[in-house]
Formats: sequence, structure tokens, C-alpha cells
Amino acid sequence: MIAVSILRGEKVVLRPFRWTDVPYQHRWMNDREVSHFLKVGGDVPIEDVEEWYDVPVDPDDPRTFAILAGEGEVIGAIQLRKISWDHSWGELAMLIGEKAYWGKGYGTDAVRTFLRWCFQDIGLNRVELHVLEYNQRATRCYEKAGFSKEGVLRRRFFREGRYWDLHVMGILREEWETSASKDAHPGG
Repeated sequence: MIAVSILRGEKVVLRPFRWTDVPYQHRWMNDREVSHFLKVGGDVPIEDVEEWYDVPVDPDDPRTFAILAGEGEVIGAIQLRKISWDHSWGELAMLIGEKAYWGKGYGTDAVRTFLRWCFQDIGLNRVELHVLEYNQRATRCYEKAGFSKEGVLRRRFFREGRYWDLHVMGILREEWETSASKDAHPGG
């Protein structure tokens, strides 16, 4: 069991995902502009969204968090999935669904806050993710949070009449510690 309450970043607050968050996710996944950057989306029934987030989430064992701007508006979701406790790693998935918050640092802050939880609180050694090759905004966000590109799954995803690569990115605990230390002590 993973114990957690609220995770606070500089711009965002992460709180365990709730049933009341499903309609937001459902709306985002069915917004063509938003779902263009997801591996799933477009005409997604709400039941699929519930299953994707494994709702209801056990509040004593959260792996999915709503991303809130400050204390208020739900603007996205972030999730740790495919956790391997034996090998101390998990896969991150994130979405900023409210387009007014795109490109303003909310995603980077959410990822940094989430990584702090992954490495300090639950003791993972590695976090990885997959990002579509054309999702440059997400790639920059992950790089700012300390992720490195590790490989390419060539032509892994079919959309808009063609195949696209998925980029594999990862970060290790010691890389995060070095990055977090630099962020805490700028210039030194």
C-alpha cells in the first residue's frame, strides 16, 4: 500500500484521482485537439475511461492523481502504471487536458512533483514513459523534468493514415537527485 495525501509543486497540486474527475478525463479524451497527442482518444466511452484509470481508485493506494492549478481547477491527470516492485520502476503517463494551461510550465511542474513522490516517497529507482514522436511540447516538458531519450519504438503507433514512432524516455533516481539538487541550489 502506498500512503499519500496531497503533493504540492510550485504551480500545481496533485491529489488522488476521484470518481468526480472521470468526466474531465472523458471530455479531454474526446477532444480531437487533446487526443491527437494521446495513444488513445476520440469517441471513447466513459466506461473505458473508468477502466483506464482503474476507477474507483483506492484512496489509500493511489497511483493516479488529478493535476490542479493551485488549489482549484482540475487541468489534467498523472499516473504511475506498470509498476514493477521487484525491479523498482514504473511507467509515467500524463495529460494536461485544459488547453489554456498548455506551454505554461504546469506539465513540467506536475512531472517534477510526481517524480519527487516516485523517488523519495515510494522508493523507485527508475521511471520511464513513451511519447509520440510529434508531441514536441511533451518531449520538452519531460526533458526539463530530467528525462533522457533512451530509444525509439519504430512505427509503433498508427494515426492519420501513417505509422509514427514512440520515443522511450527514462530517468533514474540518481539523475533526479542531481537535477533536484541543482533546482534547489541554483548557481551552485
